[in-house]
Amino acid sequence: MFIVYLSLVIVIFSLAYLAFRAFKTYKDMKPALKSLNETSVRLQARMELLKEETTHLSQTQQAITDDVQLKKESVQYTMDSVKAVPASFKQVWHAVKGINVKNPAVSATKRDQA
Repeated sequence: MFIVYLSLVIVIFSLAYLAFRAFKTYKDMKPALKSLNETSVRLQARMELLKEETTHLSQTQQAITDDVQLKKESVQYTMDSVKAVPASFKQVWHAVKGINVKNPAVSATKRDQA
């Protein structure tokens, strides 16, 4: 019976020692866990900042793209207008001279009759 009591005491001391070592390990790990938690919070804050910057950059990029498109359309309209000037000038010139642009022979006979 003595062996049973001795075994029971050893088991109780073993459990007490296990509890003591677990508590000591937890206490030793607490600063490391706190440091990891602080690092996690800092990383989360940086991630939020990066998300905000990404959103801002996307908006800026879209604004620049829209501005470039607007200026491109403006330049294209101007170029089309400049290309149309010679034809309009020709029409005015021929109207002043009395030349029929579609059929110059008809214009010449009208001019000769006048």
